[in-house]
Amino acid sequence: MKTKFRIALCLFLMVMTYAQALELSMRQSGKITEVVGHILSQSHLRQKWLDNDISNIFFDNYLDSLDLNHQIFLQSDVNEFRQKYQDLLDDYTFGILENNRVPNAAPAFEIFERFKERIQERRKVIGELLDQEYKFDVDDEIMIKRSEEPWPGSEGEARELWRLRIKYDLLQGRLGKEEISEVKERLSKRYDRLVKDFITLEPDEVLQIYLTALSNAYDPHSNYMSPTTADDFYIKNVHNELTGIGALLRSNEGYCQIVSLVPGGPADKSKKIKPGDKIIAVAQDDDEPVDVVEMKLNKVVQLIRGKLKSKVKLTIIPAKSVDGSETRELTLVREKIELKEQFAKARIVELPSKLGKTRRLAVLTVPQYYENVAADTALILKRLDKEDIEGVALDLRRNGGGILPEAVELTGLFFPEGPVVQVQNYVKQKQVLKDEDPSTVYDGPLVVMVSNLSASAAEITAAALQDYGRALIVGDKTTHGKGTVQTLVELNKIRNTPKESGLLKYTISKFYRVEGSTTQRNGVTPDIILPSIYDYMELGEAHLPQSLEPDSIDPADYEIMHRVRDTVDTLKKTSAERIKNVTDFQYIMDDIKRYQETKERKTVSLNEEKRAPEKEEDKTRIEKRDAERKARRYPGLKIFRLTMDEVRGQKPAKLLFNGDKEEYYDVAEDEAEEKVKDGNLPEIDENSYVGDDQDEMDKRLDAYTRESIEILKDYIDELNKADKTDNPQLSAQAGNH
Repeated sequence: MKTKFRIALCLFLMVMTYAQALELSMRQSGKITEVVGHILSQSHLRQKWLDNDISNIFFDNYLDSLDLNHQIFLQSDVNEFRQKYQDLLDDYTFGILENNRVPNAAPAFEIFERFKERIQERRKVIGELLDQEYKFDVDDEIMIKRSEEPWPGSEGEARELWRLRIKYDLLQGRLGKEEISEVKERLSKRYDRLVKDFITLEPDEVLQIYLTALSNAYDPHSNYMSPTTADDFYIKNVHNELTGIGALLRSNEGYCQIVSLVPGGPADKSKKIKPGDKIIAVAQDDDEPVDVVEMKLNKVVQLIRGKLKSKVKLTIIPAKSVDGSETRELTLVREKIELKEQFAKARIVELPSKLGKTRRLAVLTVPQYYENVAADTALILKRLDKEDIEGVALDLRRNGGGILPEAVELTGLFFPEGPVVQVQNYVKQKQVLKDEDPSTVYDGPLVVMVSNLSASAAEITAAALQDYGRALIVGDKTTHGKGTVQTLVELNKIRNTPKESGLLKYTISKFYRVEGSTTQRNGVTPDIILPSIYDYMELGEAHLPQSLEPDSIDPADYEIMHRVRDTVDTLKKTSAERIKNVTDFQYIMDDIKRYQETKERKTVSLNEEKRAPEKEEDKTRIEKRDAERKARRYPGLKIFRLTMDEVRGQKPAKLLFNGDKEEYYDVAEDEAEEKVKDGNLPEIDENSYVGDDQDEMDKRLDAYTRESIEILKDYIDELNKADKTDNPQLSAQAGNH
């Protein structure tokens, strides 16, 4: 068994509940603020004292936290507070003002009081606007991203902004075939709730917003959590709680947005909701939907959570809908998320070759680095060896990280002992985490599948296998780029702080590859890049404000294996030629093109005659694609699954799909026979086989999995060619699989 390193990738918040909100005095708020300022100044990896520069970012962060779309405050409010506080928040934090030597958080509460005043004024205007009649045949337009625009210069400008916003929402309802009266009623309730949520915030909740704005001035993964509530707590509560839908959420420009899905959870199994989707309404079973736009994240979470086996209905805006005109409804059954569905597992893909023989390849999926995942993966690899597979594709596309020692140990399954990752803190103390087992569990052909959603520890595995020259990396243009380590401090343990002072999470160190560069912001660039819409959605670390800059350190002492170097150019060229003729990648390229076109628009038309045809065109395109996909046939293809239950119990692999039998297909009205040509794997799109159970999930081969298997096939063929030549590096691997 490989050595266990008990180093946490990130220390997570222990669940804390309080019967009522903590009433903080101004002096207590000031003390907490001072402590947070000192910790960040002295111990954060950035090593930047809270000065005027940080104060400027802190100020902007706080205003945007309250009014991101720049439609509540007036520009005169912003100018007033900017002159008064922008360069002095550091002095207030540390209590070094000439006329006030006591640390205080007064700016937080003064600015918030003005915000409450303005938001109630806006609600009155919204009520008046909802009483008006609107014409949808005029060429009004609304700005898509108000966060990049100035605040309104007058009450008149503010009113016009809200007129366009109300008209936009009403048009969305009309396009969705809703009655205008129903939409107006829903909007009225939405903004009543928005105002109520803000004006009822407790002092500790206001302080949380304020100090998170300060923490975010250092990097996006540092934040303050009040004793009462914390965005990070509520998000992780959905992610880790065993009863729920299994989704990681965040608040984004007034919307509750899906960040990632828990593998095996209800949301993941439905295949109807994806990262980037926005939840705009939540209903309990058959109850009326509750509009959740502009609702506080913790309130949305409370609506989504519920009793085991109860139903929750979500209304979402898909991530691809840039203008928000497309909405979908889905019903999920809340579950106790079975941990076994998050375990590593494998699929064996059996398909005909050009010579008429059957080829067997494996897709090994590791959804996250849970405790003992390395041991589980080793068992699967040993079982796959008995299944006579030719090569392995390691799927890390949705792996957001987990336990660092497990990532180190799992990576070491594929090569002899050696360094896997380096970790360095702000005082340049470096630790090299090594695989200390000289044995190799799997030494055969290896492809690693990654995406923009592969993050943290998953990036460590991909980077190490690439640096060693052990595996081909295939996927999006880059992985997520989260290469930092956080710790958590209970502030009440610091002298003179209030008994309930909350917690501070902040960044203390950074990951470095064995070759010396960092995955921070850079991520891991695959050897072979496949087209992906995620590359255009600004999901990665590099797009987060104040994300830490990449740098490099000295490389570790490791030996490059050169298993893939001589094949990359050939495999890259072959893949590029192949995907030109793959229908699914043609769909993907079309989606990318349309997404880019809509993303470049700064405004959205409020003319129904212009918008309605676009919506109808989208509907027709989706229906046409679905029909084409359902009509496909895949003679000769078989897919088997190996779960940990089957591996530990030494049970046969379960047959999930047999392309030669009609009962395995979702039959379309107009069937079209599609043959496997030249031994290539047929195009099975991710939407071809969708269901709520594990079998339905696992018998899908999406376009990216299919192409990764094609690349693995080509890679094996190149190795076999080398076996007949005098290339010792490649022939060595060809003889060990």
